[in-house]
Amino acid sequence: IRLLKFEIARDHTLYFALEAFLLADAPPYLALSYTWGPAEESEFARRNAAQLKHDEPPKPCTVIVNGSTVQVTANLNDFFRHYEAHVDSANYASLHIWIDALCINQSDRIEKAVQVMQMDRVYSCAQCVVVWLG
Repeated sequence: IRLLKFEIARDHTLYFALEAFLLADAPPYLALSYTWGPAEESEFARRNAAQLKHDEPPKPCTVIVNGSTVQVTANLNDFFRHYEAHVDSANYASLHIWIDALCINQSDRIEKAVQVMQMDRVYSCAQCVVVWLG
C-alpha cells in the first residue's frame, strides 16, 4: 500500500511524501472516499480564496508529491484545504492518508485492477475512513 504523508504547506501549495508499506505493516492511516470531478479550481475555493475575478477561468488544482507536481480534482483540493484548516498542524503532519487517485498509479491499468480488488482491505484496515462529498 502507498500512503501519503503531509510534509509542508508553502505558498498555498501542499507537499506530500508518498511512502510504500506492506498493508499488514502500515502505520495508522486515514482512508478517504470522495467524489471525483474536474481537475480545476472549484467555485467554493475561488469564492473563499477571493483569488480570481469572476470572469477568469478556473485554474488547475495541484499538490506536490515526492517533488513532482500532480493535478488533483477540485473536490480533493477542497478536502485538503478544509482538513488543513480544521486539524491541529502537529496531527496533520504525522498523519498518513490513503487516497486512490494519488496512492494508486492511475496510468497503470494492471496496477489499478489489482488495487481495486484490494480496496475493501484498504478501507477495512484504515484507522478511520472519511467520506468527503464537498
